[in-house]
Amino acid sequence: MSKSPEPPDRLKDLSPEQRAILMRTLRDRTAGRAMAASIPKRPPAGPAPLSFAQQRLWFLDRLSPGTSTYNIARALRLRGRLDVSAFERALHEIARRHAILRTRFEGTPAGPVQIVAPSLAPVVPVIDLGALPVSSRETEISRLASEEARRPFDLTRGPLLRTVLLRLAADDHIFVLAMHHIVGDGWSLGALDRELAILYEAFCRGRPSPLPDLPIQYSDFAHWQRERLRGEELRGLLDSWLRCLEGAPRVLDLPLDRPRPQAPSYGGARVSFMLPAEQVARVRALALREKATSFMALLAAFQALLHRWSGQDVLCVGTPVAGRTRLEIEPLIGCFVNTLVLRGDLSGDPTLLELLRRVRAETSEALANQELPFEKLVENLRPERDPSIHPLFQTMFVVQEEASPAPDLPGLKPEIVDLETRTTPFDLTLVLSGEAGGMEGTLEYSTDLFDSPTVERMAGHFAALVEALAADPAQKVSAVSLPGLEARRERARSGGVPESVRAPGRGSVDRAAPRPFVPPRTESERALARIWAELLGGESFGIDDNFFEAGGHSLLVLQLVARVRERLRVDLPVRRVFERPTLGGLAENIDAEVRSGAPFEETPIRAAPRQGPAPLSFAQRRLWFIDQLQPGSPAYNIPLALRLTGRLDPDALERSLEAIVSRHEVLRTVFPLEDGEPVQAVGPAATVSLPRVDLGVLPRPERETEALRLAAEEARAPFDLARGPLFRGRLLRRSDEDHILLLTMHHIVADGWSIGVLLRELQTFYDAHVTGRPPLLPHMPIQYADYASWERSHAEGGRAEAQAAYWRKQLSGAPTALDLPTDRPRPAAATFHGSWR
Repeated sequence: MSKSPEPPDRLKDLSPEQRAILMRTLRDRTAGRAMAASIPKRPPAGPAPLSFAQQRLWFLDRLSPGTSTYNIARALRLRGRLDVSAFERALHEIARRHAILRTRFEGTPAGPVQIVAPSLAPVVPVIDLGALPVSSRETEISRLASEEARRPFDLTRGPLLRTVLLRLAADDHIFVLAMHHIVGDGWSLGALDRELAILYEAFCRGRPSPLPDLPIQYSDFAHWQRERLRGEELRGLLDSWLRCLEGAPRVLDLPLDRPRPQAPSYGGARVSFMLPAEQVARVRALALREKATSFMALLAAFQALLHRWSGQDVLCVGTPVAGRTRLEIEPLIGCFVNTLVLRGDLSGDPTLLELLRRVRAETSEALANQELPFEKLVENLRPERDPSIHPLFQTMFVVQEEASPAPDLPGLKPEIVDLETRTTPFDLTLVLSGEAGGMEGTLEYSTDLFDSPTVERMAGHFAALVEALAADPAQKVSAVSLPGLEARRERARSGGVPESVRAPGRGSVDRAAPRPFVPPRTESERALARIWAELLGGESFGIDDNFFEAGGHSLLVLQLVARVRERLRVDLPVRRVFERPTLGGLAENIDAEVRSGAPFEETPIRAAPRQGPAPLSFAQRRLWFIDQLQPGSPAYNIPLALRLTGRLDPDALERSLEAIVSRHEVLRTVFPLEDGEPVQAVGPAATVSLPRVDLGVLPRPERETEALRLAAEEARAPFDLARGPLFRGRLLRRSDEDHILLLTMHHIVADGWSIGVLLRELQTFYDAHVTGRPPLLPHMPIQYADYASWERSHAEGGRAEAQAAYWRKQLSGAPTALDLPTDRPRPAAATFHGSWR
């Protein structure tokens, strides 16, 4: 056996930057800092702090609530016989193992916290597309999968993981999974896939889970990260980054196709291209000769592209790193990813080779300091804040050496289905994947800023720069021919839209002419100044002082908003702090919110003692009135059909529905008249009957037809609001392992959100009944009747009148009907019949 080279021989082959990383790592280990102590496991003890990555995602969600920009979604086509029961059970076990998948988030005056639910059994609805014509099936698959991927999450309510199974045939399914980035990242999908494969195989064979317990949970990491990154450790990392980014530009000055909007839509699209295998091999060989990596060489080409398009010698590009530098966090699902800001220096018109060497040095230094969270960097650099511009960088660069494989599920042939989410948080993102057979490139872009032809030209220019780097790295960056670039830049100079031109209506701070100090004058200004003093540590603030210039950052913005809500009883949107960051401007916003009569929950909803019937909520009263106009109409029925594949215990299912009705008073509520007025009267908890229809006696071809007929009949059957019940079910048996559960509710007792609640609780109760374990569901603090009473009590006084005045003004002069050209005259009495295409 030959001896390995001695360490000095190995060190000789390292570049100076690689040697610096090695020395730093050895120094850290010797000092006992980086890897000495494991992350301690903490006993569950209420809310936990957010990690720094989560903190930024929480802030972005508060800044632009209701967007799907940070959804992570994937779709798998599963060909072969799928054991749905085992598959669903595997997902339940994953949610049990990883507390982060049972986590929601809440803002408090002290900062956001994460709260773990004791249990969460992910509901896997099955949507049967088998009855659709083959010609329209693929279109419907794409629509449903993309719709699921783009549906926003509510971080304050959860769950932040959802799934759906599209059934095309008995041996062909599409599995769609979506989670919010705050509970997962790209690495997490791989961890989930590995556990799903192991658990699915075990459960298919009737075996228990073979997976060992996780060493820690994500909240343990969040605690540890907060405690570790402070003092000298934090200061050392910050000093390195602040020195590196000193003097870097705030924004990349690309020529845009249109002005940057004040409120971005985060709409995105993408352009795809290929880098040939032979070209990629030559780039890799060059990188090896220069003791660099393919990543560094391709980043050099990307920086050259941005330099040529913008004309800037110094620019910043973001790139993600996994952030999993410790063994105990490798198997965890969670958001560990960090973003590094890589400074590009193209001053002096370097050659492509010189640029590669600069990139190598810069990237090596950044990787050596990768443990500083991006949020801490933003907090300390304090760039001028603008909600429409990503801080520190606006372009992202990602290289994936190998595309993530589909999980290996026994008896199935999984393949990844492409999902286009059509969103992006950045101006441009270049993603390169693969290597052996060439690299697939995707240039994602903001549709607010760019048109497709512009980005297609950018992609072509990038490919030309990669070819130049591979063929002749000694040539100057400026010498590489990029057809059409000069003409485009000339248009930008003479009448286009460079980034430095701000959209109309967006001002900037005139730092050259400071205004004289003007103390707070109004009560709102004085109250706000006191809050600023608590958060920023100053003694006095004037009406022209800027929150961010005074030391504010994104976490303090969230605390500011929470304290304004707590003390001034005003819901101040996060975006307003960025739009008008001066004390006077924010105070004017607060006063405007008060004048507008915007709703504010001044007191929590509390359980009220039951003393006879309760009033209807305003929404219920309208539905009751409509029912009186059209008695017996099914127009406001909410039907639901669930296909249940696998061994079913119908008695356990019936008891589960009974438990849900017992838990939710509104499902056993009727609406009689009392003294001429409708009231809601809650009936006692009682046995729930689930009628069963056996279709197994029919010939197989007739079962589907009869099931559809019964489902339509059930959906159209009217309710009697005065007598009830207003929630009913029916179970159709097609075979021992194939059932359809039909559930129907009247809209007066439920809405679309209620369906999700019902399905989650149905899964929890059913699992409890079949396993003999108690259901892990929290106590219901209030019932719907409590909400209705609370709503009535808050519909009186000045705030309600202010809201009414606002809507009267908004709708003044609006037409009573939309005058579309119809195919026939509108009847005097509507039938409420409908169709769709």
